[in-house]
Amino acid sequence: MELHFATDYNGLSDFAADFLLSSIVGKESPLLCIASGDTPLGTYRRIQEKCRNGSLDCSRWKAIALDEWVGLNASDAGSCGEALHRHFIEPLHIGKSNYFLFDGRAADLALECREAETFIKQQGGLNFAILGLGVNGHIGLNEPGSTAEERTRVTQLQKQTAIVGQKYFSGPAVLEQGITLGLGNLLEAQHLLLVVSGELKAPVLKRLIEESSSSGLPASLLRSHPSFTIVADQAAASLIQG
Repeated sequence: MELHFATDYNGLSDFAADFLLSSIVGKESPLLCIASGDTPLGTYRRIQEKCRNGSLDCSRWKAIALDEWVGLNASDAGSCGEALHRHFIEPLHIGKSNYFLFDGRAADLALECREAETFIKQQGGLNFAILGLGVNGHIGLNEPGSTAEERTRVTQLQKQTAIVGQKYFSGPAVLEQGITLGLGNLLEAQHLLLVVSGELKAPVLKRLIEESSSSGLPASLLRSHPSFTIVADQAAASLIQG
């Protein structure tokens, strides 16, 4: 595990974008696992800027969403898929056959999970995953109690996750389950990057750095990965920086 500190959110975003690009150099069609949420957006904007100025061509990149709320899909405002399509897929001109966004409205969610696994396999595996950290230590919608062996599946959301998730919606949303890549999938990726921003994440980042690995803190199970990097801004790192 490598830990990097950025002065602020802009510095975090710069580091994350540069790290991502250096990790996939030489790969014309890398497969990226992309997280929604607020923290990765600056990273995505940095990559967009490089595409707009002609210094980077992302059109052959491939992407798979980290997760989605059950009952929602990319047609729903506030969904993970809608955010990823707006901030990553569309601006980078990634073709429809080159990305997979979970359909949380699918009649057969078990089939949806299998199709995600198939998509990853068809691309030759995950090259890079950009991840956010939940206040309860979750990664994606792998809630506390998740194990390192579990793969793509439907999960029951903790009350805290459902409450925090309301910020993405204009009105009350029913958030009871999620569909997510498992920690087992993520541990098979070549590179993992965890981006952590803001003082609300300071307590859980401190736990991640200091506590023993356990299923009670799912993010800690990623520390066994040979290329697991964390970048935190000053606010998020305030409880661990001496």
